[in-house]
Parts: sequence; C-alpha cells; structure tokens
Amino acid sequence: MKSLLHFSTIMFLSIIVISCSNDNEAGVIPSNSIVLSASLNGTNEVPANTSTAKGTAYLIYSKTTKVFTIKINYSGLAPTMALIHKETVNNENPIVFTVGKYFDYENPTNALPLIDFTSPHLTTEQETELLTNQYYINLYSSAFPDGEIRGQLINSNLDGSGNKNLY
Repeated sequence: MKSLLHFSTIMFLSIIVISCSNDNEAGVIPSNSIVLSASLNGTNEVPANTSTAKGTAYLIYSKTTKVFTIKINYSGLAPTMALIHKETVNNENPIVFTVGKYFDYENPTNALPLIDFTSPHLTTEQETELLTNQYYINLYSSAFPDGEIRGQLINSNLDGSGNKNLY
C-alpha cells in the first residue's frame, strides 16, 4: 500500500511537470511549497464500510502565500459532497473546508471524476494542523451518506527544492 502511495505521488508530480505553465519553470513545485497526499477508500471510514470505491488526493501548500491547491481523483462512486475534516480525539471532526461543490446533484453520475479546489488563506492554526497531518478528506455519496471513502492527508516530504521537509 505504501509503494502504491509513493507511485501515485510520482505520477501526480509527473502530471504537474507536463501540465503546469507560468512565468516560472513549467512543472516545478514552487519553492517553499509542501506536497501532501492521501489514499481514499472505504476501509479508512469510521466505522469502515464495504465500498469498493477508491481515490487519491494531492495537495500542494505554499508556505509563502498560505494557500493550497488540492486535486482529488476518484472512481466507483457518485459523490454528493467532498469535505476536509480535522481529526480530533473526541471524534467530533469538524469540517474545515468544503472542496466538492461542483457536482450535478440532480444527476450525480454526470460528475467528473476529479475535484480541483484552491483554499482561502490559511490561519496559523490551520497551517499547523495541515502540516502535522491532522486533516483528512471524506467523499460522501447517497449510498454512504456518512462518508463513502476517506483518506488522511500525509506530508509526502517533498518541497520545491526536492529535499525532505525539516520542521
């Protein structure tokens, strides 16, 4: 499973290299940026469910602008909502960001299998929570209204310099 996550991270970074374009070098993760990733499935739900749906998420956070962009790919479900929650000890798990708001709610099978979201500026507290792996992504569906697939956002130890992040 760990090698699948590493492979997925490499594939995502390859896609960035191919598809990015701006005044900087195309495809380079901006300096002072951090990559987080998540593997989403039903067994990560609390309690676990029997869904065969799956997904991957990649988040690039800029420590300079305090903004992140996240892309979530999924298959095997028609999501009705996509949220980022904060994991808490008492399991209240408040919603931090609503990232999936572009679904065709009248016909959810028309939804594209990609969620693309850019955050507002994070507070210092939100930045700390994000960078210490306290957030998870949850995709909901009519079949699993309490959450169909879920994945913890984990720091992938990459930054714009290609070095491991040292906190």
